[in-house]
Amino acid sequence: MKQIINMLRLDMKLIFRDKIAVYIIIIPMVMAFVILTALKSAEDDNIRIAAADNIPGSVMNRLNYYTDIETAGDINALKNRVNEFDNIPGVYWDGAVLQVFFQGNEGAVYEESVRSAIDSALSTSLKPMKVIDTSSGRDIMTQMIIAVLLTAPAAIGGIVGGLNIITEKETAVNKAYRITPMTIKNFFISRYIVSVAVGLINLTGISIILGAAAKLPAILLATVFALPLFAFALMLIGGTAKDKMGGLSMIKVIMLVFLCLPIAVAITPDSFRFFYYPFPMYWHFRSMESALQGSFSLRYGIITFIVSGAVFALSSLTFGKKLIKN
Repeated sequence: MKQIINMLRLDMKLIFRDKIAVYIIIIPMVMAFVILTALKSAEDDNIRIAAADNIPGSVMNRLNYYTDIETAGDINALKNRVNEFDNIPGVYWDGAVLQVFFQGNEGAVYEESVRSAIDSALSTSLKPMKVIDTSSGRDIMTQMIIAVLLTAPAAIGGIVGGLNIITEKETAVNKAYRITPMTIKNFFISRYIVSVAVGLINLTGISIILGAAAKLPAILLATVFALPLFAFALMLIGGTAKDKMGGLSMIKVIMLVFLCLPIAVAITPDSFRFFYYPFPMYWHFRSMESALQGSFSLRYGIITFIVSGAVFALSSLTFGKKLIKN
């Protein structure tokens, strides 16, 4: 235990001395802030609405005076347009009633501004508009981006721990472990604890920035089932790279898989998604999606743990002995 505590103290010093590690910790939170700003910017733009092709010309002219109009076709095309990423409400003429479609995640302030603009455009001879919410939560693209960011800390934590191992290899500190009572097991455990701590701090920061703090318990639960992923990333970085250049190359591969695989899943038909089943990142992403929807899927969590545990076991058999060797 004393060996592990001493290693933890050393790791904390190494992290703050390594600019690359600091940048890797900060970048996901910066990305979260940028994405949040982009999502909120829709509320600050001029009001733009999609209009079905059955709206009378006189009504369309009045709407066009107060808003920017985009023609969307029939009601099905209109609903599809409303559910796209850019949060544009839609209007549809149903007899004497102007129906207004919202996606549901625009926020009360934006919805009220749209209502006010349309109210100003409608004449007194028209009946009040009817507001219809077309979705109970965030749009698919937004939810996917947030879920991807929330899966990144599993890789971030492992990468930071792996960079500490690489630093010791470059400074030849690892050679001293061969003549000390330090075992590979204790060596790895100390690095793993640091990786998990860094990942959880990163995860909490991202959740708060994205406004998902209320769902943090479910998000943390999804991350707990993915703890072997931290160890897998740590083993890949620390066991394969001999120097920072090799480490950076492996980091690119790891982050590419962690960030791009969920995006690939989104554009892959359901009948072909079985190709992703061997990847723990896929199951962690699905688990995180369920957490964001307010109903954490224990099934996805268990599968995440099993698959990530399997890939970690395979990587430890392959690279475990290289952790303290050049």
